[in-house]
Amino acid sequence: MSKVEKSKNILEEWKKHCDWLSSTLNPNEIFDRKAVNEVYYTLKNCFGEEYFILQANTDLSWIHSLISNYNQVGCISAIFEIASIIIYCQKELDETFLSKICELKGNPDNLRSYFQELYTYRLLDRNQIANRKKPIFNNQELEGTCTILNHEFLFECRKLYAPNVEQLNTLCTIIEKFFRCIESMNKGIGLIATIKLKDRNAKSNKDKFIKKIKTFTNEFNFRNDFGIIPYCISDNTGEFSIINYDKIDLLEIESKKDYDILAKIIPPEYEAPHRINIYKFFLYTEFSITQDKATENLINFIKEKKKQHKNSPIKQKIFFFDSEFMPEIRLGLINSEDIINKAKIKNFIESTSSDIVLCITIRNYFGLIPQVKILTFAKEKYYNVCHSLESLKTNFDFVLNSSQSPNYFKLHY
Repeated sequence: MSKVEKSKNILEEWKKHCDWLSSTLNPNEIFDRKAVNEVYYTLKNCFGEEYFILQANTDLSWIHSLISNYNQVGCISAIFEIASIIIYCQKELDETFLSKICELKGNPDNLRSYFQELYTYRLLDRNQIANRKKPIFNNQELEGTCTILNHEFLFECRKLYAPNVEQLNTLCTIIEKFFRCIESMNKGIGLIATIKLKDRNAKSNKDKFIKKIKTFTNEFNFRNDFGIIPYCISDNTGEFSIINYDKIDLLEIESKKDYDILAKIIPPEYEAPHRINIYKFFLYTEFSITQDKATENLINFIKEKKKQHKNSPIKQKIFFFDSEFMPEIRLGLINSEDIINKAKIKNFIESTSSDIVLCITIRNYFGLIPQVKILTFAKEKYYNVCHSLESLKTNFDFVLNSSQSPNYFKLHY
């Protein structure tokens, strides 16, 4: 998580931006205004206005990050998805499910897991698969049961996150803080900045690098003659270095890739005095997961769920695993089916004595319309069940409007 510099209502900022994206005066109108309004009021009424007013030093949850990053259309689509799930709760489920969302808003990780449960309930309901939500067995509340092709299954949900989350959190927190500091700069300047960390795993490095960035921006804002860089702060945690923007220098830095984080502010080609000049700001980092590591993690998650429910009265089980890929700090474990060794997963499922169906939803929010891929693994006797799961309709709340441009859509409830 990261901190914000000053108090502001991020939901109101989001609404203002989406009003323009849904305006008939905008030649690139891509959203339906009615949908924007309904999403806005749904979030505001569910979480309360105070949830979106971020004071100085407020931690950013995953929902806050998505709302704040409204320049990414995928983040807006992800917020539409969250709102549509809340509306589903309001219209189709018992009020206790909606109350649970409010109870969990102070615990971002648990809230995200709960939204996956709700997503799964909606997936089953929309596809008319008979299910029971939150049944009680042996005085224990379970997530649900469902019946597919006359097979009754106990089902359980789990979010899939990338390993080495602490490394990723360190990088992304520094990036978010860097972005906030760049926003506070009081003079236009083109620059190239690199950050090299001695140890991505060291939590203390995060705070020390944030301090380095704030030291630079404070000094930059204080001095009127701060137009000549280089600027460098180096110590036992790593190096924070800045030079003036130059295309040749940038190509050399990008080719060497000797950095953990790269930032660049590209100045306008011609600066006009007494007029607004547009500077473009970009931030980059790299984080990779090997196929072996992703497959190992996935098998461990299956083992974890098997152990959790080994004494369940319902022997047939579906594990609904969910991996989200969006412009947000906490990456999902799987962003495409190629990231896992499907043969190994298949062999593991077939070798177990348990009657398990593994159903993985891979949700990609990097475009206007969410892309959802469903992967399944099971023993041969459940292949028909797998086919039914892989054929489920997913984007039922995002409907293309053919009367407008191909990218125009409205939220349909």
